[in-house]
Amino acid sequence: MDDDLRALDQVAEERGAAALPALQAAVERMRSEGDRDRLMWALPPLARAYALLEKFEEGEAAANEALAHFRVSGSVRGQAFALNALGVVAIRRGVPSRALEVAGEAVVLARAAEDPILQVRIANTLGIVLNDIGRLSEAVQIFEEGLRAARGFQAEPVVLRLRSNLSLALGRWALKEHDDGVDESAWRPRAERAIELMGPTLQAWRDEKKWVEISSALDHLAISHIVLGDLAAAHASLDEAESLMDASAPHSMVFFSCARARAHLHANEPQLALQALERGRVAADSRGGHMHMHELYRLKCQAHEARGEFQEALSAHKLFHEMRSRLVLDRAEQQASALVVALNTERALRQVSEERDRAERAHLEARHDQLTGLANRRRFDEFLGGVLPRASDEHPVSLVLIDLDHFKSINDRYRHLAGDAALRWVATKLQAQCRQTDLPARLGGDEFALVLSAPLAVAHQVCNRLRVAVAERVTDLPADITIRLSAGIAEASAPCDAVHLFKRADEALYAAKAAGRDAVRNDISDARHG
Repeated sequence: MDDDLRALDQVAEERGAAALPALQAAVERMRSEGDRDRLMWALPPLARAYALLEKFEEGEAAANEALAHFRVSGSVRGQAFALNALGVVAIRRGVPSRALEVAGEAVVLARAAEDPILQVRIANTLGIVLNDIGRLSEAVQIFEEGLRAARGFQAEPVVLRLRSNLSLALGRWALKEHDDGVDESAWRPRAERAIELMGPTLQAWRDEKKWVEISSALDHLAISHIVLGDLAAAHASLDEAESLMDASAPHSMVFFSCARARAHLHANEPQLALQALERGRVAADSRGGHMHMHELYRLKCQAHEARGEFQEALSAHKLFHEMRSRLVLDRAEQQASALVVALNTERALRQVSEERDRAERAHLEARHDQLTGLANRRRFDEFLGGVLPRASDEHPVSLVLIDLDHFKSINDRYRHLAGDAALRWVATKLQAQCRQTDLPARLGGDEFALVLSAPLAVAHQVCNRLRVAVAERVTDLPADITIRLSAGIAEASAPCDAVHLFKRADEALYAAKAAGRDAVRNDISDARHG
């Protein structure tokens, strides 16, 4: 994406549904200009904005148009971007199985694209679905993966949302374990980390006056305070959350009411708990939001039971059981769908890994000599061309060209297996003389090269050590074979032409051979005039 598209995407991330007019105007402009390649990157943010306003048909159409284009063009990052928008539409539409499907595929593609911010976005999408359907440990796992990818981007709005979502998942997981009678050593660290995560997130949102985000985060924070028994802190969070709450969001009201009721129940205030739960029920009935309702009736049953109102408790329990049964069936379907997604994801990840391994092997083979493992001529040319523009008095570059003396006689007398062993021996000794900043290479036949980040005098010392090392007894060769070499060195103490430097080193090598071989000669021309 170019700067304009990044800015547009940033507006969509920061303003949510309020960004819709700006996104629509940008998309229309791109359509009228026929700018299809840029249009495709603007459509997923538009789809998310539509979803936030519950314009699901428009949102799905925009995301699918982008996805089709990216699949044709082969853009892995683009496909993940569009699939994430489809996941947001599915979440808002209340179809978690569809959200799981597209978000699962998006996760694979985002990992392959190695785009950390996109990975965070998709972790948010997938984690929210898993959290909503009660798969809390998996939600925490995917949020944690997103948080690891976000290192270095902690202040980004999408990362702040992920921290808040992770805090909620940890708090709910701790609450479930607390209610199930799990040992405190398991759930307490989760609740404490949930509170720790929310601290800097809330502060960042307070600084930016993000009231809706603050309200939601305070709800999340209250859950962990309740688990830890800090009811004063829980009520303080809920009081502030209520003052900032979006009254048009029934799901938020039901969740809030359940959190408030829990705090009252922990304080043995069942009548206040019932009042809070009634507010949540009225909000859900009037606005059609029934997420978390099974939890509302479970708490209502507890509150009536605490008051000795057993008939009302039984009625509430029946409603809870009815909703819970329906939820279990829904989740069974979602689990089946998720299993298919998991299998497809595992298969896709394996394919991505295999393709990456193949690409890495191909890259390695294209730039390395198969016999010796050293860099080949192609890699040598690339490396030399890369370091010479940075050559200076403070950071000189020395090029060494090496020929084995009378190598042909080894092949003639002992055949090519002996010759190959000799070449591998020289390569081993050459690598032993190199640092990480240097490059040893085999140019072909018995010709080797060495690029050193060092002045000519140091390169000369390296070559003399190499002469002594290769002349040692080689166990894989006949006893009467002693390997000798000649070397020529040229130095660049300023940016220069690679061909000219190679020519100077080659002339120095010729001088070493002319002097009787088994020798090292330095080029003495001025590298600044290359």
